[in-house]
Amino acid sequence: MATKNGKTTRADKIYEIIKNNGGMIRVANLIIDLAKVEDTSPADLQNKVPATVGQDNRIRRTSGRAVRFKLYRDGEAEFGHIGIHDVHPKRSSKNPIEEIPELIEAANKKVKKQLKEAIQNLTWQEFESSFMTQVLEALGFNSVEVTQKTKDGGVDARCFYNRGIIRSEACVSAKLWKQNVGVNEVDRMKGLWGTHDTIVIFTSASFTKPAKEAAKPRPLQSPVVLIDGDYIVDACFRAGIGVSEVPDIPILTEFVGFEDESEDLESED
Repeated sequence: MATKNGKTTRADKIYEIIKNNGGMIRVANLIIDLAKVEDTSPADLQNKVPATVGQDNRIRRTSGRAVRFKLYRDGEAEFGHIGIHDVHPKRSSKNPIEEIPELIEAANKKVKKQLKEAIQNLTWQEFESSFMTQVLEALGFNSVEVTQKTKDGGVDARCFYNRGIIRSEACVSAKLWKQNVGVNEVDRMKGLWGTHDTIVIFTSASFTKPAKEAAKPRPLQSPVVLIDGDYIVDACFRAGIGVSEVPDIPILTEFVGFEDESEDLESED
């Protein structure tokens, strides 16, 4: 990624977001994604995003460099969209096999983004029942029992997992949230009484730094396991929840040459 004085600029972040969305994105969606990257409110970026890309193009033109962004006012993008140039630049003449992992990584990154958006679009009932059960089981929990389907923020499931020969019980709080889960939720769960010895907070969003700090192991306290949206996406990816391998791509084959068996035959004689 291009940087300014060794630091990633806002224009760099915008470029990467558009690149990861196939080279063209609605400005409204771009603002939402950038707000997540910068951990700020989308409202604070409404006017800053168009100004940033416009300024980046002007600076590059002035310095004789190729511009990065395609804008509607330049006739290069649809109304309400921003694009980028050279999403797929010409590749070098290196071995195509060396490029395959890069292509697969880029494709999988896009699928993970789609998966994360789909999770956010679940209803809270879907998120707290069958979906959560599948993910928890994929992570090694078993006997998952959904305890309620209300919005009171209590214990949403109980389950078990094995620590060596020890069978442990966990209580789970599910949060289909867009904002990050804060320290108050961690403290509230730590204060619950019950037969459990582990606390799990399962969210489609992420956790604030104070929440992560509060969840760190403490003497005489139940362990707190934080499962955020990125971790859920990775678990789904590994377990095939909401995704599947592409069946029409042939198995990759490489040439390894022929073994010379003549010496082996002579040694046997």
